[in-house]
Amino acid sequence: MPRFGSYDAFSQEEGLPAKAQVKWFNTSKGFGFVALEDGTPDAFLHISVISRAGLADITEGTELLCTIGAGPKGPQVLRIVEVTGTAAPPERSGGPAPRTRDRVPTGSEIEIDGTVKWFKADKGFGFVLADDGGKDVFVHKSVLRRCGMDHLDEGQRVQMRIADAPKGREAVWVALA
Repeated sequence: MPRFGSYDAFSQEEGLPAKAQVKWFNTSKGFGFVALEDGTPDAFLHISVISRAGLADITEGTELLCTIGAGPKGPQVLRIVEVTGTAAPPERSGGPAPRTRDRVPTGSEIEIDGTVKWFKADKGFGFVLADDGGKDVFVHKSVLRRCGMDHLDEGQRVQMRIADAPKGREAVWVALA
């Protein structure tokens, strides 16, 4: 399984190593929770930790080697060290998993570069002209937020991971090129 490089943003608080399994993760909301193998309370998992590990998403049942530290409301995952495997999702308490967005891309993701055609921050979306010559790629503001951005400028070069969605191609990850 992949091993991820170290990330030093939490150097003042390295955290404790732990084995965990993803209970649920809502990509559109940008967070979820993991069940810790040692039985301590569940830990909060933020999308930024997943992004720093080089992952676009994470699914229920994924097993992790991670570091856990104190968050504002309890334990939280500080860093994903390694994805060790997948298994059946753990039992959930407290009802069903949160809904994901209605516009979920389907199919496998591909990486492409492109040029921002337009992005309307007030509308919350825009389009990128893809270098592969295919249809323009839809970019929603929620994807930008997950990637640490709040807008795109016309003519900007970007790298994207895209997937097919019901209405066409849609970015699931974006970075400036």
